[in-house]
Amino acid sequence: MKNLSVVILAAGEGTRMNSNIPKILHKLGSKPMLGHVMENVQAAGIKNIFVITGYKSHLVEKYVGDKAKCIQQKSLLGTADAVWQIKDEAILRDKDARLLVIYGDTPLITEYYLTDVIEVFNKKGLSINSVLTEDQDEILGVNSRQGLAKAYRIFRTRILDKIIAGGVTVLDPETTFIDEKVKIGKDTVVYPYTFIEADVDIGKNCSIGPFCRIRSGCRISDDVSLGNFVEVNRSSIGESARIKHQSYIGDTIIGKNVNIGAGTIVANYDGKNKNQTIIEADAFIGTGTILVAPVKVGKGAMTGAGTVVPKNKDVPDRTIVVGVPARVFKKK
Repeated sequence: MKNLSVVILAAGEGTRMNSNIPKILHKLGSKPMLGHVMENVQAAGIKNIFVITGYKSHLVEKYVGDKAKCIQQKSLLGTADAVWQIKDEAILRDKDARLLVIYGDTPLITEYYLTDVIEVFNKKGLSINSVLTEDQDEILGVNSRQGLAKAYRIFRTRILDKIIAGGVTVLDPETTFIDEKVKIGKDTVVYPYTFIEADVDIGKNCSIGPFCRIRSGCRISDDVSLGNFVEVNRSSIGESARIKHQSYIGDTIIGKNVNIGAGTIVANYDGKNKNQTIIEADAFIGTGTILVAPVKVGKGAMTGAGTVVPKNKDVPDRTIVVGVPARVFKKK
């Protein structure tokens, strides 16, 4: 791999995408098609990576950053001219240099992919070897939004197959969307119409869904139940916690054995900042409770149905609060 360089062709506009952004920056899952190609190249141990940019090159260069060297094709004269843009690179002067050319719009590829160069080599009498792929989907090029949708279906199936093989039950893969950067423990069950974004860790023996959305940055411990119409965002959920019905949990730390009643809303955004809420172990949050962050609910505390807990008005350990605004409930 030391003498192998890669050229990723990413200069095309992709007119059939009917879009204002370059084709290769359209997302497949949580990252652009170009990102998938670059990750596959890096996973193969190749470090010398060149990305040929063209249409709205500044957007491509911003995405690539320092992960590869971008070279602009100032006149879009085709793929041969695109490859020619690296002719002056020092690494190619080595007599043992090898060059791999790959398209930025083939995000499903994992082997090598070449086209017109075969005809050129044949005319010059140079030897040509081929690589047989067991999966024809790998060389699927994406040239339109219909093609992108087809690629995503294939991509999503690959992810779910891997997750299922790891000991997770996915009841209906056709209606389940899980990003490739998600980790799920054994014996967790994922119900239909569930959407799990990147950078999410879910423990063992959990129940997720149906109609559940877990957004990036969430950490779900073992034996947690997240039910229908629950959305969790940038939050951590402690072991054996239960959020069964119609709730929004954002920027929240939830302890062990917490029960979140139906209709609970964490008001984490004040119009300027996202604020944190802490719900400590064994707390019970009553139906329809609104927690206005920043706020803390103490260990073993309870909120009555319809309670509104204002910001900075923490609920002490093992107390019951009720009303709007919340006040400590004292038994007569």
